[in-house]
Amino acid sequence: DRLVSTAPNGCAIVLDEDAPLVRIGLKATLLQLLETGVMHTDPHGGNLLRGPALPDADARGSGARLWSRKKAPIARNQLLYLDFGLIADVPLQVRDGLVCAVMYIIQRRWGRVASLFNRLMLLPDWVLEDQETMRRFTADLEVAADAALDFGSGADTAEPRVPQLRFAALLEQLALLAPRYEFRLPPYFLNNARAL
Repeated sequence: DRLVSTAPNGCAIVLDEDAPLVRIGLKATLLQLLETGVMHTDPHGGNLLRGPALPDADARGSGARLWSRKKAPIARNQLLYLDFGLIADVPLQVRDGLVCAVMYIIQRRWGRVASLFNRLMLLPDWVLEDQETMRRFTADLEVAADAALDFGSGADTAEPRVPQLRFAALLEQLALLAPRYEFRLPPYFLNNARAL
């Protein structure tokens, strides 16, 4: 069964009962990215399916066959990924940089985020080497973050918060910054961002 359906207005619909599968999908995507660096980068509704229910390990008991009909299993749905035509291999230095970037974004330390763009393989060396260009880039990055990230109420407090991402605003901000600082967007970058 399809995990995601489309409403007449074009919006994606996920049934409440499938919310745990959506959480599994998010965790799986992050694990693919951060643990192995090899990830499925096209997880749209047609490529994510609700699989058949499997018996829980506790319901099988020791030595029981997986699909024993003698005892009704406790059902648990599976998330199935299809169509591995778009796969990304993300280098370790980029994966490490992403972890650091998330931490610095939560802390709103834009100078630190800006300094990671070389490690993330997104900027040429000249941007990071020229202090004035780096200062302008950091200021522009903070403006972009204000447009693309929502830290919610209490954003001025000292308590760090994980922001909500406005994906359309992020793409708009990248389009503004990319030519100004000669961004290099590796082929996997936008697909990975969309997957997350």
